[in-house]
Amino acid sequence: MTGFMNQDGSALVGGLTLAGIGQAFLVDGQGNLATQPWQMGLQVQGKSYTCTTGLLNVAAGNYPLCIFNPANSGKSILLYSLHASSGTASTNSISVFLQGVTSNPAYSLSATLTCNKAGGVASAIAGSCTFANTSQTLAAPYIQVEISTIPIELLHNGTAMFLPNGTANGLTIFVQTYASGFSTISASWLEF
Repeated sequence: MTGFMNQDGSALVGGLTLAGIGQAFLVDGQGNLATQPWQMGLQVQGKSYTCTTGLLNVAAGNYPLCIFNPANSGKSILLYSLHASSGTASTNSISVFLQGVTSNPAYSLSATLTCNKAGGVASAIAGSCTFANTSQTLAAPYIQVEISTIPIELLHNGTAMFLPNGTANGLTIFVQTYASGFSTISASWLEF
């Protein structure tokens, strides 16, 4: 793409990222570079989503949320936030297990899914985000395991998980509680 020079010497230049998404760079009159992260651009376009189990009032056990990208969704999914918490964690701790799956477990309940842009369109994977409010069996292997007495964010410091278009892949997050109480799991992602 070509650049556009303003009278004050600032310029707007751009190009395409490896994912084919436009990225613009603003260079001010002193040559300083200011950027808008491409993730923010997708959010503004209505391609960012969050799903949650909502507030679960459950006994001690293993409670999953699955975000699954079917091969025919037509979208790639980039998960940038996986969060779990439990009201009993401060006294009993919680464990969170992250598992990769290649077949949709299709748990009995549909997650509450929201476009992160007011008035945005529905997610391409809305029917494939499910959870269970009954304890499920944990089976290894796991991508990641965390234990804490505070809420747990699995993807931090810019970490993301990629579920490519055209392949049946997903992630299941289990929160393991050791006492009865309130728990919740949520996930946020970009679709492109």
